[in-house]
Amino acid sequence: MNRFTWKIIILSLVLMTGVFAYAEDETAQTEQPKTETDKTVAIADARTPAGAEMLGAVYDRPYTVRGITYYRMKSVESFKQKGLASWYGKDDHGKKTSSGERYNMFDKTAAHKQLPLGSLVRVDCAETGKSVVVRINDRGPHVPGRIIDLSYAAASELELVGKGLTKVEITLLNGEEETDEPEFGNFSVQLASFSIRQNAEEVAGGIPNAIIEPAIINGNEYFRVRVIGFTNRNDAMAFKDEKSQTYPNALIISE
Repeated sequence: MNRFTWKIIILSLVLMTGVFAYAEDETAQTEQPKTETDKTVAIADARTPAGAEMLGAVYDRPYTVRGITYYRMKSVESFKQKGLASWYGKDDHGKKTSSGERYNMFDKTAAHKQLPLGSLVRVDCAETGKSVVVRINDRGPHVPGRIIDLSYAAASELELVGKGLTKVEITLLNGEEETDEPEFGNFSVQLASFSIRQNAEEVAGGIPNAIIEPAIINGNEYFRVRVIGFTNRNDAMAFKDEKSQTYPNALIISE
């Protein structure tokens, strides 16, 4: 080949390399926004309760129970959710709820993990054909698959007492939050729960201000180890964080 032919070949190779480099750069630029979009969708999914359809949610500080993070709502425009309902009765009667008021098993109230405290919710049970309106004044139930924990009075109206878990649909009637979770008051940190009392005694024996609180859940006896004496939520949170490696399922209780 003559010198002119070689120049043509070299020039062609240079141009082709530039085209490939530009194409790779274009691919990198177009893939980056997709990654960011996927992250945004993942965050939104994490905040949406399982089995729920909702609009206009404004979120408050999240909280973690048993290694699962829940995103509390300050307000929400519309909310529907399907899942399992449970109920709680005399064992919790008189105990403080997350709203600060005492649980009254004869009031039509309920616990929900994320809805604003003070929300009015209609609960429809297809199995019994009954409906009841309840006020959310507590957090829970922190059990996978369960979406609402009803008071004894609400469960009775739905004819659920004695049935255990039942499928329901809940619909938000108002999205206003009447009360906020208190920052000051009496708080305790539940470190762990045991089915054998001796195990609870061994844990409580080495921690100041620790008490053992028996509880009956679904007919089984458990022994909860709680550390009492906190007068504000921040101190209780600091203690819980300090013990998080040893007791990852610890939770704060407002008394």
